[in-house]
Amino acid sequence: MVLRTEGDKLGENLFRWAASVAERRGAEIRFQRLREVEALGGMVPVMNLIVVNFGEQMADEGQGFHDEFGAEAGADPALSEWMVAVCILLHELGHWELHRGLNCRLYQADPAYNAAIEAEAGNFSARFLNALVARGMAMTEDEGAALSEQIRDEILAKRAI
Repeated sequence: MVLRTEGDKLGENLFRWAASVAERRGAEIRFQRLREVEALGGMVPVMNLIVVNFGEQMADEGQGFHDEFGAEAGADPALSEWMVAVCILLHELGHWELHRGLNCRLYQADPAYNAAIEAEAGNFSARFLNALVARGMAMTEDEGAALSEQIRDEILAKRAI
């Protein structure tokens, strides 16, 4: 029997909640490597697919986050890894909400276009997390899905790309 910490349980529950929100929006979530590339996460533009990789790099990112933020706050390393996974999932949900019609060739060839796309996804995930924290982490999956749609609509209304 594997004994899990409270932080590990809390982090996994938050991640699974965020995955459920994405699924309510119509995305498919997979927890694996995308084409066996060691990437933390990705959105597949031609599919309703978000992939989150819980491989070695995720553990490294979680440890780095823990060293920088979590240890001083008294969090356990497992919670830090889950928090990185939640942030990656929400960033990729931002791509899913905003960029399903992404011009992949332009994204790869044009650094300005790439930066604008990544900034939008970053803005989406930051706004989502800020709203969740402002509500004391108390939000149903349906409320989370409505929030996702609202943030998407607001970003699209102000789109500069």
